[in-house]
Amino acid sequence: MNGIEKNLPSEATSAAALTLLLKAARQRRRYPRIGDLIAWQASNTAQQALVIALDAAILAGEDGRMLTTNLVFDALAARWSDHYCRALDDGPARVSYEMHPDVLDASLQDLRSHGFTLVRLGAL
Repeated sequence: MNGIEKNLPSEATSAAALTLLLKAARQRRRYPRIGDLIAWQASNTAQQALVIALDAAILAGEDGRMLTTNLVFDALAARWSDHYCRALDDGPARVSYEMHPDVLDASLQDLRSHGFTLVRLGAL
């Protein structure tokens, strides 16, 4: 486990969160395709990403902010992108909006190397 991954939810936490989400979604019957989440169940990384995205959504709501793609990207990249973390450490950027496009491209490539795709990021 490298330094970036130390802030990831545990496998047990990720699996429990997905189980709770599936249970709640099925009870509400609003999500007819909820059974299509086999890919999420098979990958611990996907489950961790879901928990991180949910955490970002909850924090945004508590702070009265809008949940944006950038906010979710920042949360994911802070855990899986060496380039993103280096840019934060080097400053002055504090979020992706303030980073050079080359850093963002490299950060996105880091996320891809962990199995993330734009489609999956959009699905969150």
